[in-house]
Amino acid sequence: YGPRPDVITRIRPHRHQNPTLTLTLTVLSCAPRVFEIKNFLSFVEVDHLLNVARQSDMHESSVSAGSGSRGEKQKVTRTSTNSWIPRQK
Repeated sequence: YGPRPDVITRIRPHRHQNPTLTLTLTVLSCAPRVFEIKNFLSFVEVDHLLNVARQSDMHESSVSAGSGSRGEKQKVTRTSTNSWIPRQK
């Protein structure tokens, strides 16, 4: 589990040289839960995610009405799109 060795080698030069990564989680809202983590991704990682997203196959989101539901599309209440990105990308 985790990133492949070739991915680690390719990204390592763009990460900070300090092997310890300290992140600060700031609570922006409790309801709904909203958190901010500054510098969570490097510029290289952000660029990679944006490129993958541009190439993805976006579909209209569906909403489940509960257990056993088929995920019917409700255009009145849900207007977003989404896509799954495989781990190897």
